[in-house]
Amino acid sequence: MSLKTESNTKRLLSQAMLQSKATCLDYADIQSDVSLAVWSNQQDRVMTHNKHIHTLSMYIEGGQNTYRTDQKNRLGSPEKLCFFPADHTSDWVVGQPLKLVHLYFTEAHLNYLGITAFDKDSRTLEIPDLTFESDFVMTTGLQALLKLLEPSDTSNRLQLQELQQQLILHLLEHYSEHSKEVIRGGLSPKVKSRVLTNMHTHIGQDITLEQLAEEACMSTYHFAHMFKQSIGLSPYQFLLKRRMSLAASELRSTTPIGKVGELCGYSSPSRFARAFKANYGVTPKVYQGAAQ
Repeated sequence: MSLKTESNTKRLLSQAMLQSKATCLDYADIQSDVSLAVWSNQQDRVMTHNKHIHTLSMYIEGGQNTYRTDQKNRLGSPEKLCFFPADHTSDWVVGQPLKLVHLYFTEAHLNYLGITAFDKDSRTLEIPDLTFESDFVMTTGLQALLKLLEPSDTSNRLQLQELQQQLILHLLEHYSEHSKEVIRGGLSPKVKSRVLTNMHTHIGQDITLEQLAEEACMSTYHFAHMFKQSIGLSPYQFLLKRRMSLAASELRSTTPIGKVGELCGYSSPSRFARAFKANYGVTPKVYQGAAQ
């Protein structure tokens, strides 16, 4: 696979797999908080647990005699899907050789897509664990991701990012449940809408915490705490993801890279290039070239 980088996500995944016999056949970062890995395993007992990472899994080969110890009557097979939410734990028996693909994404990434696509409070974003599901959209999406990961080819990055987003949005739309948790604290819907509109309107300017807190009529400390409660990201994290999303959208056109940086609040082209590459793994120039 191409697009390989060292990332916090990869380090977390490596730690999570240390106690199993699984072999990582390939790995790639799609962006800073989304990655893809292909694993093989056989004759093993595996305890799945990733504290901060969500995992969407699909069997590529084998799996017919692999099962969860609490669901022994259900067996895997090629194209069957599993989803393990962050902090989920389950015990598995792995039989004959199998190969599977894992799409990993952070809680922050899920929260961002939830709030921007569906205007959901992060505390209501609850997707249950899934075991050996059949879903044509997710199966074809994961198969397409695998086909796009050609050696030494960065031209597919735009499609990779669009596909992973479509998969996660599909999960949110078709599998998320309303949390039974009583929502307390956080920003009211009216204040949240006002603050997010302020961010969008002034995205090309130097937005400060004081400015956002004033919009919410709160102290900076209280606002930052309430924002994180509602959105699942800090104001800085959310604004950065907004800016990177806008940058990627603008770079799909012929807008000059310097102008794109300015639209996203970066007065320095080098700072914009560093921020973009940290998020997407390639420079704005390479990304724009691939999109043409």
